[in-house]
Amino acid sequence: MRDHRVSGVRFSSLSDFLIRTAGEDHEFLPEEDLGRFPVVCCGMANGAGGWILLGAAWGEDEPEVLGLDDPVGMERRLRALLAGERRISADTVGAFSIVGEAGTTLMAVRVEPAEWHRRPVCVGGDYTRGVYRRIEGVDVASGLRARFRLALDALERLRSDGVVPGLAASDLHEESSASFREAVVARRPEWGALSEEAFLSRTLVLSDGGITRAGHLLLGKKSTRVRALFRDASGNEDIFEVRNLWRAYADLLPRFCEGLSAACAAAFRECFVNALVHAEHDEGAVRLTGCGDRVRIENPGLSRAFSQGESLCRNVRLMRMFRLAGAAAGEGKGLAAVRAYQPGFELHQDPLELATAAELRLERLPVPDPARTPLPVVSLVSCGAPSVEEAVARESAAVPPVASASDFLVVSAAPAEEAPDGDGNPGGTTPDAPPPEDGLPPNLEPSAGRAFVFGSAAQELELAVAEIRRQWMEAFSSGSAEPGTEGGGAP
Repeated sequence: MRDHRVSGVRFSSLSDFLIRTAGEDHEFLPEEDLGRFPVVCCGMANGAGGWILLGAAWGEDEPEVLGLDDPVGMERRLRALLAGERRISADTVGAFSIVGEAGTTLMAVRVEPAEWHRRPVCVGGDYTRGVYRRIEGVDVASGLRARFRLALDALERLRSDGVVPGLAASDLHEESSASFREAVVARRPEWGALSEEAFLSRTLVLSDGGITRAGHLLLGKKSTRVRALFRDASGNEDIFEVRNLWRAYADLLPRFCEGLSAACAAAFRECFVNALVHAEHDEGAVRLTGCGDRVRIENPGLSRAFSQGESLCRNVRLMRMFRLAGAAAGEGKGLAAVRAYQPGFELHQDPLELATAAELRLERLPVPDPARTPLPVVSLVSCGAPSVEEAVARESAAVPPVASASDFLVVSAAPAEEAPDGDGNPGGTTPDAPPPEDGLPPNLEPSAGRAFVFGSAAQELELAVAEIRRQWMEAFSSGSAEPGTEGGGAP
């Protein structure tokens, strides 16, 4: 039978239709069940879309072909149905195509997924009882919880494109903006000549001169919180916190990828960026917890929509920003990269805590044998009090490397033990540590249990020097010299 076409794509037969639409949602409706057509369209529009085949019914092994008497008139009836009392709130019905099969005529109707700002889609304007979803090929009327999740998903996407009232480019974190620009220009050199405002507009941070919500989350001074806690074998905890998403990616993430295998670091990065992009940042902080050879990355919010097993991105603008900087591979590719490293990996959703978590095992690079590691030159024994140059060198070695002009501030999580009284100090006095920073308890100094927050490099250096002085104080109080030297002398 020669093909006829009302609109849309062509299908030469029922087999051709099933092959070319394999993996998509299907519904078979005989002519007497046309009343279900709006409900099926609504369910598909709230999901990933699908195909409706009119003139056929579900069979045990394959569709049962019934046929249509007037396919052209059927299209007019369906469009009239959708424009009447049974109309759906979003126009997602696309192609109408005639399919010839064994002397009969069928009609294939394509239903597109609704745009996020149009969800939830309902039938007849009734958002209380007319919101349907497709669950394993069955149309289910959504309850309050499901409607709430659909609406939140749409709201989150709309807000990511909106402008935060009262904020301008001057409210962005300068170092984060400079680091972000450097990463983008490395991939797009032609953008290096743009002015700062033009660059921020091109990268979606600004819109009509105002900061978008996604841009504020990425580069704001105090837009959100990302916290990380790592516990070593002895039980000591290192706690880190940053206040925007770019600092989390550019400064926090590299600290934890150090020493991991290439495949593990890539999977770690994908899980981390996925949590940053999918989180409901108004509901809490993204949390990263590591212990031994495992890490757990948790973000507030549930993955509300899926397409072929992939959670759809809630904040598209934020994802595009990360992609511009080369920090994300694109929607749908991250999970495949993680599973290549850890087969069977799945995201875990907690409906009680309204949170999504990813758990990853860590594969570390082999550590060189200490016995074969050559000793550094600075370990040579020196006599007498250290010179000024030697003291400065020791202080510099004790300071952690600074990733940027403003890095992590080291603060103790527990009071340090006071050194016992004694006269081991040749000068008879104890070197004074610098006064405590504002907002810190007066008895806190760096120790084994540390909490990290962002501060200036000068503050970190000052605290590192205070730590060295405390060690000298303990050494002199006990009457012994600093390990690795003979003689003494406070720095």
